[in-house]
Amino acid sequence: CFKVSPGKYILQSLVAPQEHRDGLRLTPLKVEVEVQRGPVDGVIFTQSLAELRGAVKCISGDCVAVKVHVTGASGVQTVEVTEGRWNVQGLLPGEYKVAIDYNEWCWKETEQTVTVEDELEVPPFEQSGYIMKLEVSHAAQLNFSVAGDSENTDFGTFSLEKGTNRFCLKKPGVYNLVPYACHKFVPAEYQFNTAETHTLVLTATQHLVTGTLKLQGSSGKVQVVLTNIDTHDKVTLEATASGSADENGLALYTYQTWSVPNQHYLVKPISENLLFTPVSHTTAVSDVTCPTIVPTFSGQPGTFVSGKVKPAVRGVLITLTSPDSSDVKHTQITDGDGVYSIGPLHNNLNYQVSAEKQDYAIAKSETNEHDFVATKLSKLTVSIKLDGSILSGALVSVSSTKGYRNNAVLDETPLILSGLIPGDYYIRPVMKEYQFNPSSKMLTITEGLELELDLEATRVAFSCYGKITTINGTPQSAVVVEATGAGPCSLVEEGVTGSDGEYRIRGLPPNCPITVSVRTDKSNDVRRASPPSRLLQVGEADSENFNFVIFHLPTTFDITGYIDIADEYIPSTKVILIDESRDSGRKVHTSALDQSRLFIFPEMDLTHSFTVKLESSLSPSMYSFKIPDVKLKSEGPYQHTNIVFKPIRKSLPQEQVTRASFTAVAVIVLSMVLAANHATLVPVFAQVYHSVMNRNNGDIPEQSSESNGMEYIDDVHKSGIRRGKSRKR
Repeated sequence: CFKVSPGKYILQSLVAPQEHRDGLRLTPLKVEVEVQRGPVDGVIFTQSLAELRGAVKCISGDCVAVKVHVTGASGVQTVEVTEGRWNVQGLLPGEYKVAIDYNEWCWKETEQTVTVEDELEVPPFEQSGYIMKLEVSHAAQLNFSVAGDSENTDFGTFSLEKGTNRFCLKKPGVYNLVPYACHKFVPAEYQFNTAETHTLVLTATQHLVTGTLKLQGSSGKVQVVLTNIDTHDKVTLEATASGSADENGLALYTYQTWSVPNQHYLVKPISENLLFTPVSHTTAVSDVTCPTIVPTFSGQPGTFVSGKVKPAVRGVLITLTSPDSSDVKHTQITDGDGVYSIGPLHNNLNYQVSAEKQDYAIAKSETNEHDFVATKLSKLTVSIKLDGSILSGALVSVSSTKGYRNNAVLDETPLILSGLIPGDYYIRPVMKEYQFNPSSKMLTITEGLELELDLEATRVAFSCYGKITTINGTPQSAVVVEATGAGPCSLVEEGVTGSDGEYRIRGLPPNCPITVSVRTDKSNDVRRASPPSRLLQVGEADSENFNFVIFHLPTTFDITGYIDIADEYIPSTKVILIDESRDSGRKVHTSALDQSRLFIFPEMDLTHSFTVKLESSLSPSMYSFKIPDVKLKSEGPYQHTNIVFKPIRKSLPQEQVTRASFTAVAVIVLSMVLAANHATLVPVFAQVYHSVMNRNNGDIPEQSSESNGMEYIDDVHKSGIRRGKSRKR
């Protein structure tokens, strides 16, 4: 409110720059008023509010669920698009950012920046297509086309990177998607519908493995074998030519396959007429590096070793080796015409071949070192029957005029002899207790013949069975048991026990009395048997339970003894056992005596020699004795010996005793005299000593009467004689 003079005025609002930036606008901008004789009121300025509006253009015409965000001085306001239009009112004037909100579609512009004072028509938002999202495990190319498009006019290719990918499809509908790369995706084809909002996930499960071969003079097919080093599974691939040969005559062949990652392969090319360098490669398949490229192989023509078997025989095993290389070994089976061909082989090596086939004798041809001559061998089946059953255990001896020898023991099946060359064969069966009909047979065998020979056996003798044990029932092996007969039944047969202690004596004729006994002289460490023998009456069957108990020869023996000795000498006497079988004899046991005067040593080896000897601590100067010893014979399990030890105390002669007694008395008396008069005798002895010493030195000093012998005592003391007190008389 303010005062003015009458007249016409224009009122205009003024806004500070900062307030203007904050969206403050007043309306109307100016007001014309006329002041006459009274106040003028009703002039009002208010905040100006703006309006934004615009259009959204959708491909299908339906923009349902599309929203617009308006952001500016009035904050953020969101409105939905209705029938392709949107509108926001009540905005403060200023700058605003307008954005379209629908991420499933792609737009020419997703946001615009505008400045509004009162109202403004924002340029329309236009949809340009439909968003397709993909999650991809490995980089690839993606070919797409619209399903149902017979003319195939809508198609294209996207480059996929590992991870999340977003692409814009211009038309609505269902799209067919095919990923293409050195990775194999599962499934191989996908579909995407623009009407659905979802993310496609493309995962590669296998990766490409490829390689090349440079071949010279190739003819026929070339294959490459991939062997899985871990699982040993094999895949065989056909290598195909890639272009024509170069100026050096080398043709390029390629091959490829798919593999799961983290696999290791041994790659080896094979061909009917080529040798490859190197022979093989190893490669590892990774899911990072793609494709996995196997190093190139080089192929050169090789040589072949061919031949045939005459007459034609199928299935002959041909083995090829080289004397120049131990690593070369090839095998092949002949075909129906008896023909083989091994190769390709290196040209710089020598080769040799051998042939074999069961039931054939095959020799090298004299006309061609690679050809063979085959002869069909024959087969002979020999059966020995007893009462209609096969006799097991019989020995059949077969020999021929061409050096063939075979000795075989029949089991429960017939003897089959294969690979017999033509010739004359002599067959003879052998088995104790049996006779055979015929006892022998001569046969003429021709090439490829199969013969059967049946022999009949008749039992003419029988066996005795038994068991040898010790007294505690332990089976004994290697014990010889003998059966003897007399008169018309005269015979001697033996059997030896096995580890189970059982024996069998064969060839005992029926209706004969036989004596069965243990041969202690032929059996180790057997002293005797119980019973010593048994009588057997042989019948028409085997005899059993002819058992014996044996007793072994001792291997050790006990040593005992008695010492005839007085009681007073027992503590000072010991008994010693010496092993004379050892160098210089060795003391093996020492035993002290007790009042019983008996001694016992542990068991000793019977194969050694021993001596029992006494050891006494008596003094030989006081006792007279002789140390006795007894040599023992190693015979039997027990040795006892009696030893007499009688020491005698020595006695001295009478004359020696008297002389010794007198000397002792004289020494005692002299000692007593010296002890009683030592004070008187010491100065005298000192004076005598001093005189002798001076005489020896040539100087005899005068004796002072006043000294009373004291000087001499000092001299004697200094000379090492004990000082004593002098007494004046």
